Amino acid sequence: MMLLLTTNIYSVVLFPALPLGVLLVLFLILFLSVRKARNLSLLALPSELPPEQEPNDLRFGRTSGYYAGSFLKGQRYLLLPLQVWGKGFGGTGNGKVWLSRQAIILRRYLIRTPVIVPYALIHRIEVRKGAMAGGKYYPGAIIIVTWGREELPTVSYFGIAGGLELAAAWAKEIARRGDALKWQQTDTAS
Repeated sequence: MMLLLTTNIYSVVLFPALPLGVLLVLFLILFLSVRKARNLSLLALPSELPPEQEPNDLRFGRTSGYYAGSFLKGQRYLLLPLQVWGKGFGGTGNGKVWLSRQAIILRRYLIRTPVIVPYALIHRIEVRKGAMAGGKYYPGAIIIVTWGREELPTVSYFGIAGGLELAAAWAKEIARRGDALKWQQTDTAS
């Protein structure tokens, strides 16, 4: 009888503590992954981004878009992809996207700091119908831009309203502007 009473006391005391312990462990893992992502983001992002400018071409002016996030390519913490934090890169959301003279700019609704990706730092552009970004699936036309430092590249996911053909046209224009900008920089250097 005494053994039965002590088991009931342990079950009353232990079972409420068990879910709280699991939540604490999950919170600790999330906290450590965000801390590692912030530290690596300081290394991955350039110290100076170009200023936000107005669009210079009406075909690639302000249109509805979606920002699915930016992630450090190949970097994970306990199977979680590391998201880029700081300078407007944290979070996801709907907004307006456009091409300026120096960068791709996406201003999310209700967020003060825009996402700015300079053409001079772009390594690769890809267009897909649907893509996985940070463990979530985003349907529709997605432009995947790999940019940043060679040793720690960043992958940004932009959705463009208007379908796959329009996203492909945007990707061609971004590639053209990036190559022209790189050509001008190497031309003036010599």
